[in-house]
Order: sequence, then C-alpha cells, then structure tokens
Amino acid sequence: MLWFFLRSLTEALLLPVGMIGLLILVAVVFRRRWLAVVAVLLLYATATTVAARLLVAPLENTYPPISVSACPHADAVVGLSGSIVRGTEPFGLQWGTAASRYFAARDLAKAGKGDLLVFTGAGLADGSGRTEGELLRSAAERDGIAPERIRVTGPVWITDDEAREVAAMPGVHSVVLVTSAFHMPRAAMLFRARGLRVIPFPTDELFPGSESSLELDLLPSSEGLRKSDMAIREYYGLAVYGLTLRFRRH
Repeated sequence: MLWFFLRSLTEALLLPVGMIGLLILVAVVFRRRWLAVVAVLLLYATATTVAARLLVAPLENTYPPISVSACPHADAVVGLSGSIVRGTEPFGLQWGTAASRYFAARDLAKAGKGDLLVFTGAGLADGSGRTEGELLRSAAERDGIAPERIRVTGPVWITDDEAREVAAMPGVHSVVLVTSAFHMPRAAMLFRARGLRVIPFPTDELFPGSESSLELDLLPSSEGLRKSDMAIREYYGLAVYGLTLRFRRH
C-alpha cells in the first residue's frame, strides 16, 4: 500500500498537472514570470486533442484490434481491472469508462477462446472493500459463463501484481490479454516477463476511428488533458518497468 502511494505521488508530480503546479509554485516563490508562462503553455499544449492524439496513437497502434472469431485459443482469457465498474445499484452494476474490457473478455470466453475466464482483484474506488473481479465474476455467471470456468485473483494494486497473480495460477501458460488499447503495450510486456505467452486483445480505444476537426482539436479541454495524462503515464510506466525488468533478468 505504501509503495503504491509513493509510486502514485511520484507519477502525479511528473505528469502535466503536477508539473504545471510545481512550475507555478516556483514562479510565485522566486518571482520568475517566465516559469509561469511555461506553465501556461504546457497546460495549453497537453490539453489539446491534437497533443492527446499524438501521444496516444503510438500506444494504441502497437497492437491492432482483432475480432473475437480471429483470436487464437489460450489457457485463459484475462480481463484486467481498471474503471470497469464504478459500483452497484438496485438494478445492477454501474459501468465505468472501461466497461468494454469486461464485455470483450466475456465474448471471448463465450466463444471458447480460453479454458478459463480470469478477472483481477483491484479494489473498487467506492471504499466498500469489494473488488472489480468479484462483481465481474457475478456478472459473467449471469451472462451464461459456467462458474467453474471463472477465476478471480487475489488483491492487486498495479498491473505487475495482476501479471504475478495470473502467472501463479496452475495450468495457465498462455493468455488472451484484454485491456484498454493504450495500456496494452505495458500490460503485455509485464505478462510476458512472467513467462506467459500473450495474445493481445486491445479494446476501449481512446480515439476510435479517424474523424476529427482541426479547429476543435486545437482547443484545450479537460478531456484532452485527461487523455494526454493517461498516455504520458503509460510512457513513464514503460520506461520504469523496462529498466526494472532488465535488472530483474540480471
């Protein structure tokens, strides 16, 4: 838990919002107006859709999407946690922004692309103590997946935890890995580092299709900043884990 907090704090300071805040703070304390100008320019640049597209594209293009029917078979279909479920309501689950991870994993399991369907045990943000995996197991059973085919990992905080938990499952040597397209490069790298054969199945694209308006794309927005932030976080993760895995091998 402490490691997760420290890691998240470091990331927050290195991401656009954190860097902009630090620049403004330093500009005020040391009366350096040019640093405030740099902060404003950085905010504008990272908040445009143009910048977000440029940052996200290399990540989402690493593994092109494939259809369920074209996906090879593996020991398990693994759906990674993260913004799939926000909570529960009397009439069912409150789906999050990355709900397509669940539906893709469910469809793959129904099509027999994995002997097992695995969900990971990231905690819900509602403070209930429940995990996404527990709720998704129930949803999959309601959707017709046999209970004996479904597995949920123990508690996980980060993607490396998910890879470790899945790699420890008996009989699981190959996986169809389901996660958001922008997150797939880092996830596939970490799962392969655990000795698993990985078939990437990206979903939940941040920029589906190619339609755009240059005039609107040049306008800053909170959505543009959010997507830039998500992409930069992935690049940091790829760099850090790339170095970590190199030392791990030695």
